[in-house]
Amino acid sequence: MGAVYLGQIIGLPDWTRGLSPFGHVPALPAGDFELAPVLGLLVVAAGLSWSGLLALRRRDVSAA
Repeated sequence: MGAVYLGQIIGLPDWTRGLSPFGHVPALPAGDFELAPVLGLLVVAAGLSWSGLLALRRRDVSAA
């Protein structure tokens, strides 16, 4: 949440607030729960984790 507020304080453009995952999930219990943003973030997290694991497997480190 701090990134969203800080962006407003220092005058960043609106699109920069979309970079924070906190701007996409509902603010429970005040807001209504929406499944689509949560699933979208889950898909992005799974994709980044998968690509990180592939990169880790392909690293060029020799055994000591």
